[in-house]
Amino acid sequence: MPLNGLASGIDHKLTFTDINGVQNFQIIENFTSREDATTDKIIAMDGTVRHPKFHQGWSGSFTLERNGPFMDNYIALQEAGYYLGQDQIPITITETITENDGTVSMYQYTQCVITLEDAGNYSGTEIVKQNVTFMGARKIILIGA
Repeated sequence: MPLNGLASGIDHKLTFTDINGVQNFQIIENFTSREDATTDKIIAMDGTVRHPKFHQGWSGSFTLERNGPFMDNYIALQEAGYYLGQDQIPITITETITENDGTVSMYQYTQCVITLEDAGNYSGTEIVKQNVTFMGARKIILIGA
């Protein structure tokens, strides 16, 4: 639903998938992502300044409104696997955006690991919010471009 031609969070849908299928983390309040890249400054003998960019994956965060044990269980199972000597299971984050003109753009963040940075503050008058960060290898265009 565009607002004066601008995108809002309601235009965004996220799906989290691993080898066990779709992980239902329920109510997502917000989502951020950023490209992890470094640039260098190279000055050639001809005086030309160049800035090579080294792509180093993606990272970001999202906040959940806790309405069940979904994230807690997911993290506990990942931890249990670690202590059993099992390989870590990556997750794929699929981001679907309905653009202002009604078209759909879809991206995937691949080979992601997620970390529960804050499991929540439990209080009698507050909604419990859980903060999660992720790091991934690539952001791939599925639909768009």
